[in-house]
Amino acid sequence: ASEQIKRIRVPAGEGICGWVLRHRTPRVVNNVDREALHLRDVADRVGYHPRTVLAVPLSWEDGEGVLELLNKSDGYGSFSDEDLR
Repeated sequence: ASEQIKRIRVPAGEGICGWVLRHRTPRVVNNVDREALHLRDVADRVGYHPRTVLAVPLSWEDGEGVLELLNKSDGYGSFSDEDLR
């Protein structure tokens, strides 16, 4: 669904990434189903429902954004403070 997700625009400040960008603070969510910020409609639209999320703010000379990782490489583990570092 990578091509489909590229076409989806999320308004600034919404979802987990929006929170991370607004607060300039990394965030680990190890149970997305219980996370109020999770944009379930986006997951439904692309047909991919992550279990865990790690998101960190990024900034560069003329912009900013968020890097979001979905699910640990083993597919089942939780993200840790070590992953965040």
